[in-house]
Amino acid sequence: MKLQVRRVSGEVKELEVEPTITAQQLLTLVAEIFDLPPSRRKVILGDVAFISGTLQEAMQDVNLDHLDHLEATVVEVSSILGVLATSSGKAIIWDVDSNALLCQLKVNDESQMVWYATFNPNGTLVATASEVGDARIFEVETGQLLHLLPGHSEAKYHKKTKTTKTQRYSVQHLSFSPNGRLLATASATFAMIWEVASGTQIQKFDVTARCLHVAFSPDNSQLATAAGRGMLWDVTSGEVITLDTERVQEMHFSSDHRHVLTLSPFAVMVWSRSGERQFDVTKASDDGFFLKKSIFCKDNLLVIDALGTVDVFNLEGQLMKTLPGFNTERSATQCAAVFEAAPRVAVVNKQGGVVLWDLETSQKVDLPRAWDLNTSNENGISFSADGTKLAVTDSDCLSVNVFDVTGNLLSTFQLNEDDHIQAMQLM
Repeated sequence: MKLQVRRVSGEVKELEVEPTITAQQLLTLVAEIFDLPPSRRKVILGDVAFISGTLQEAMQDVNLDHLDHLEATVVEVSSILGVLATSSGKAIIWDVDSNALLCQLKVNDESQMVWYATFNPNGTLVATASEVGDARIFEVETGQLLHLLPGHSEAKYHKKTKTTKTQRYSVQHLSFSPNGRLLATASATFAMIWEVASGTQIQKFDVTARCLHVAFSPDNSQLATAAGRGMLWDVTSGEVITLDTERVQEMHFSSDHRHVLTLSPFAVMVWSRSGERQFDVTKASDDGFFLKKSIFCKDNLLVIDALGTVDVFNLEGQLMKTLPGFNTERSATQCAAVFEAAPRVAVVNKQGGVVLWDLETSQKVDLPRAWDLNTSNENGISFSADGTKLAVTDSDCLSVNVFDVTGNLLSTFQLNEDDHIQAMQLM
């Protein structure tokens, strides 16, 4: 199939590609045919950002076998952006490269908590999860509110007063689908899926317990919900596979969609996409050092415990290597982030220490301690999309320290006293 690639400058080149070509392979070809210097770029297919998976997966609604050609645009990504969810009813977007405030998004009128904020895959939109029972979608360039997503509530009958009142629930988490067309929200005992373009609710799933985490599969066809038990939902039909799990806090898919993991305090379980249990990683609980984070990284599974130890398994459940933790009983792991392409993992402990590991070479970088004790933000660390920068929130949750991957402190972005950071993400 022929792919016509256009630069913003107007220059056009034509490639012969297969539907199985990946985003990274295409970007490499584009750089070669246009003789472009190293830079961060993304390819836009129509209104879809092709940043992961294969061409066929990105264009899942199109039968590529019946197309003679496809048109795409390659866009230079000139700046790294960050978004902060705050305790004051705002989400704040800043330019990480220049350390400049870009805009403040008013998420609610009551100065209530904004629990989470995330960019869509091509970085043009931000979605926010609020304590007041709604999610919102904003345009990054203008700060304009595009869609208010209500409905995170239900009618409750009170026997004592014999009245029915509407109970609003906090939106705990949200996630865009890889193709950017859908948004999933997690709240109370249900998860919802919304069409991003229109702001229309298209699914509502009853998850029976408080929903803490939602994640789409790489091909956009399944939604994983962590709500006590792990569940896999068919996005179109609503059919569900309930996994035999308890106390599930997070769920993640592998990049090839062959595996999905469930994380609970003392076990990581790996399942097939159809719900068959493949293997477990458990952690003895008698010393209290329970599991803190687990995520897929290329062809491996990373399991991080509360002392910062990183165990690297292959996808057959064999332990390949162990990267040592913080070696102190007081240094409980607070949060961790993974950059898959390099691959790297960064781990933060509650005493402000940050360790950055290269997973291929097992080389370690100790980042300079730029904050006091007791960092408390579990969503307080993020790699940039190109993996060149790592941002970590300070212990007071009023500033963000940005490092390069060699451990140099590049900048500190400072907030006002009432803008305590609840979550952060770089684009």
